Amino acid sequence: MVEQCRLLAETVYNAVVCHIPVRSLRMAWLRASGATLAEGAAVFWGTTVFNARDLVVGARSVVSFRCVLDARGGLTLGEDVVVASDVQLITGGHDVDDPGFAAFFRPVEVGDRVWLTSRATVLAGVRIGEGAVVAACALVTE
Repeated sequence: MVEQCRLLAETVYNAVVCHIPVRSLRMAWLRASGATLAEGAAVFWGTTVFNARDLVVGARSVVSFRCVLDARGGLTLGEDVVVASDVQLITGGHDVDDPGFAAFFRPVEVGDRVWLTSRATVLAGVRIGEGAVVAACALVTE
């Protein structure tokens, strides 16, 4: 029952709350859902969040419009990170060599002072080092 309530709250956030142009409301909802959001962190509207309880956003880091933050495998953004519009951080996948196409989840870690430019995609198990810049529309697999 607890898990069903968490999934319902996540669905309400992604369908309704993330589209409300009041940052304090979105941030409060994410914190109440278990996200760790440091001072000065911001998640702009239209950003979808999966499993907020495993989301950590460092001080002064900004996640811009229409991003996807998939924290099912654990997602950590360091301090002073800029995540530009339409970036996707995906911590889950499927094992294509498994006959049952089994799902897997691996953490994504983004170091301090990283800039993920528009429409970049970062996949499960990736660690992006301090000060890195990921080009627009890039696909980061390792």
